[in-house]
Amino acid sequence: MTGLVLWRSRLNACFVLAASSGVLSVFIGFLLIRNLGQGTLTMISSTAMARMFGAFRGQALGIASLGYPLSEAIFPFIIAFWIHEFGWRSGWVLLGALLLVFFSPAVILLLRRHSDKGISLLMKGQPARESDVKNWKRPSSAVRWTMGDILTDRRFYLLQMPMVVPPAFLTGLFFHQTSLMDWKDWDLHAVSAGFVLYAAARALSSLAAGSVIDRFSARSVFPWIPVPLAVAILPLVMGHEIFWVYFYLGGAGLTMGLSVSVSSAVMAEVFGTESLGTIRGYQSSIVVMATAAAPFLMGLFLDGGGSYAVLLAGIGVLTGLSAVFSALIFRSAPLRVSPVRGD
Repeated sequence: MTGLVLWRSRLNACFVLAASSGVLSVFIGFLLIRNLGQGTLTMISSTAMARMFGAFRGQALGIASLGYPLSEAIFPFIIAFWIHEFGWRSGWVLLGALLLVFFSPAVILLLRRHSDKGISLLMKGQPARESDVKNWKRPSSAVRWTMGDILTDRRFYLLQMPMVVPPAFLTGLFFHQTSLMDWKDWDLHAVSAGFVLYAAARALSSLAAGSVIDRFSARSVFPWIPVPLAVAILPLVMGHEIFWVYFYLGGAGLTMGLSVSVSSAVMAEVFGTESLGTIRGYQSSIVVMATAAAPFLMGLFLDGGGSYAVLLAGIGVLTGLSAVFSALIFRSAPLRVSPVRGD
């Protein structure tokens, strides 16, 4: 039902942007699109998969996340063509029409076909497996975490850097990709083709991560999330050949595929599933705020005289540090398992 409400809100956002005539309407439209689309819908999907599936949680998350790379492979070409031929306002009308034609029937069908057993599992949640959290003690799925519990538990903050850094930096780079292409003297069509590779790499790594999660644990995959992006970014500092755009976008796709599958699974392993929606809600809010701030901060840096060489080197180093940081998280002493109340 929540998905249906969010669908209606996002549909309204598309039509608000199509009819926008000032700063306020554009702000409202993008606020609805960004928070109810990128943040909330993704959070609902991944949380539902993490709660409903236990032994096959990783594969469920990997399959459910395939919509992202599929849309990233298809929509840039469709939208670019549509805007060129018919204008950007009709592009938002097109997106709204696609929501009406495809998304609404899918939501209604899922609501009608959802079995009683599935609803029971979704509402109750499943306890994490002992093998998944042998270093971080098994969470109690019967304990409900409050806002205060989450914000005072240091594990929540320790897990954020590897989850936030890659999407924030990538959003910033994608936002400024035109000026990056000018600096590198890259062809627009070649970069567009690179996004197909990005989508393919994201889909493959998402599915592969799901299988590894089910076989071992999300903890075993978690430290590797930022590694492909860090390796792919650093050569961009010096390399200007078109090959590097494919290397960069391929590595970015691998990182984002890992992140989508692992984020919800590792939260379920560490905190349990009873309050997973609350925990993922806060985590998704942090990601949305970081991805919104990154383009602005990068723009300030570049407009202030900063170079892409320094920016890319900094991104590569920070992404690499987040990989090291994530590898050290689960090597620390076991942390408190239950919510803070009662300590």
